[in-house]
Parts: sequence; C-alpha cells; structure tokens
Amino acid sequence: MAKEFRTDEGQSPDGVLTMEIVARGLKGFPCYDLYLEYYRLRKSFERMIEKEVTDEALVGHSNRIQEFLGDGKVDAEVILCTAVDYTDFSWRGADAFDRARIRSEEVAAKLKEGAPFEELIDRFSEFFDAPVFPSRQQTAGGPRPNRGRFGPQSKSRLKQLLGESEFDELVRGYSIGDLLFYDAPVGEVVGPIRGPLGYYLGRVIARHAGGRPVDLTQPNQRDHVREDYVARRFLEWSSNAVAKSRVEIR
Repeated sequence: MAKEFRTDEGQSPDGVLTMEIVARGLKGFPCYDLYLEYYRLRKSFERMIEKEVTDEALVGHSNRIQEFLGDGKVDAEVILCTAVDYTDFSWRGADAFDRARIRSEEVAAKLKEGAPFEELIDRFSEFFDAPVFPSRQQTAGGPRPNRGRFGPQSKSRLKQLLGESEFDELVRGYSIGDLLFYDAPVGEVVGPIRGPLGYYLGRVIARHAGGRPVDLTQPNQRDHVREDYVARRFLEWSSNAVAKSRVEIR
C-alpha cells in the first residue's frame, strides 16, 4: 500500500505528498524506513514521559520558545568553513571536515586577535549562493545566504540557511539554529561548531520579538508547545544514549 497523504504544498507531480518525500526532502533522512524507525522510537519516548508533560512544564517551555511561536526573528551572521565541493556538491575528500575545522580554528584565532567579524566573513565564509541571472527573478521560495549575512530570519528559515534538518539534529544531538535563535549572547562569537556543511562561527546581531504572545488555552498553540517540548527532551535523551554507547567496527 502506498504511504501517502494529501497536502496543498510540496506535492509530487500527481498532487500527492508521499511519506518518502516528507522523510527525505523535508526532514533530511536518507530513506523512509530510517525515518519510520525514528518516528516509532520518538512516539515511544513520548509515551514514556507522558506524566512529565504537565501544565507547569509547558508554561516554562512556552516562555523559552515565545519568540518562535510569536513570529520572532533573529538577525545573525555566520562564517562557514565548508567541507563541500560546490562544483559537484560532494565532500572535499575523506578529510574534508578535518580541513574545514582547521580553517575555522584559524578564523577563530584571527577573531581573538581583534580582526573584525565583518572583514573575516568576506574573506573566509563559504556559503553557496546560486547565481541569479538578470533575465530571471529570484524565486520566492528560499532566502539567499549572502555569504552568511542572513538578516532577520525565523527559526525555520535560519536552519534552512545553515543546511540543518531534523535528521542532522538527531545525528549531532544539537542544532546550531536553536543555539543562535535562543541562547547565543548578542554580539558574542560562538564556535567553531561542527554542522552539516562544515564548521560554523556565528554572531547574533539582534533578536526581534514576535507580536503574538503564546496562549496555552488555544489548542493549536498548546500542541506546538507540547511538540517542541517533547522534541527537545527526545533530542537530549537520544544524545545522551549515543554518548554512553560503545561502537565497535569489526
């Protein structure tokens, strides 16, 4: 039986959004079967912590994600030392991330010596900006990285610009987008941090509060808060489980 459901956007040519498209295209998983295993494990975890998802816990969490649900945005700049070869979008060899890390550490050293972030982002940041032809208008779909000068972005747009996906977060156990959106001190450089495309150094210029307060009496907003709370708890749990695991290659 085909795994599918209907939606108004992100459809396949016949107007149907399949779970394969959701798993691979929207959530970044290598295949549907892996996403299915993840989904089942997360639902099992959600049942396990059911008694902990109290009104008090949701109120506390809603205070943290107020800016996200209230249309808040963050204005951030990010230097990416990439591991990607943009000529064919493959990795730059087996040691691509090691070389990206070394470059990022060199950039971090220059920042500590007093070099302006604005200067280094022009010299070293390696985000891919697809060429825009004068005869064509930029599609309205996705924002352009602009070498890492992102401008004010929602959390989902910020993660898109960073190259992050739900699968990436699961593998790494953290999100650079979440760090910049919620926690990074304004004006301070964070990183280098390994991410999906290489190593990142970020700086938050400003946060812009959203205009809509979170109202937990509204079912839709309550569901959003609950979903985000469970997702974060699951990410912490899975990250700790991986850290305690011993992997042997035979």
